[in-house]
Amino acid sequence: MKNRLDYDGEPFLLLEAKLANAEPATALLYFRDRLRIPAVQLTGAGESYRLFGGPEEAKVLVAPAAAWLSLLP
Repeated sequence: MKNRLDYDGEPFLLLEAKLANAEPATALLYFRDRLRIPAVQLTGAGESYRLFGGPEEAKVLVAPAAAWLSLLP
């Protein structure tokens, strides 16, 4: 299966949803590296937030979906 990205206009954030992955998905890292924009991976399991990425990379936040989504206006 090829990596796929759907968007209109200029993307400013990548968003991926997984059931229980505590590590960023390969496809998410692939697009983060090419587009050089921050990314969030929401998980159905877990309660902690984890930030991935070096000083020269766009960051990837892995977060529990319920907690992260509840912060949206």
